Amino acid sequence: MNENKIVKFRCSRCGETVEGTMHPFIDAGCQANLKQEIINGTLFAFVCPHCGYRTNLGYDLVYLDRKKKLLISLSHESHADKMPSFSDLSIEESERDQYTVRIVHTPSDLREKILIRDAGLSDQAVELMKVLITSEIQSQENVLVDDLVYAKKDGKDAFQMIKDGRFAGFVQWPEGMYDEILQKLMVNMTGDAILNESVVSRDWAMTVLYQKALLQNSNYA
Repeated sequence: MNENKIVKFRCSRCGETVEGTMHPFIDAGCQANLKQEIINGTLFAFVCPHCGYRTNLGYDLVYLDRKKKLLISLSHESHADKMPSFSDLSIEESERDQYTVRIVHTPSDLREKILIRDAGLSDQAVELMKVLITSEIQSQENVLVDDLVYAKKDGKDAFQMIKDGRFAGFVQWPEGMYDEILQKLMVNMTGDAILNESVVSRDWAMTVLYQKALLQNSNYA
């Protein structure tokens, strides 16, 4: 895979030519420091050494965690479906079916997918939870929420509420909801092509809920 790249560009504030480092491929097993930078939100951060201007370097990357069998492609183009082959990554053929393969389009989504996997959870079930909980919040509490993001609060699973791009508080993890959704996901949709889709997002969850009627008999529907 590609090694780290040094790129030169002009600072948009002072106009000086500066250098930045891009990481097109991250192997979590031997680059734990870069994984941590994804999680704490500093991987793409850049500070101009001349004027102190802060910005983010937007670039695509591939994230691989061999231990957790997770492969994620971050592509900033919403229509892109770039993904390296398993052979390019030297992944044995006998292991390929064990991998979860995802395509995301923002660093925030990349971070969330990693945290969900680290917690031993299914991102498909979590995305379904987010849609259902958002709908419940808006209908019962009359609170407008743009999105929910998986997080930990006091060491427990939770969701962060996002409004206008900013943190707006936490939502507790509803007891029993994840297990019920996961059971219905596995029992009602085993073998369905949608379970093998690489882009698992809010739109994916909406398709499952409204076209597949996955949870029509659920207490949470």
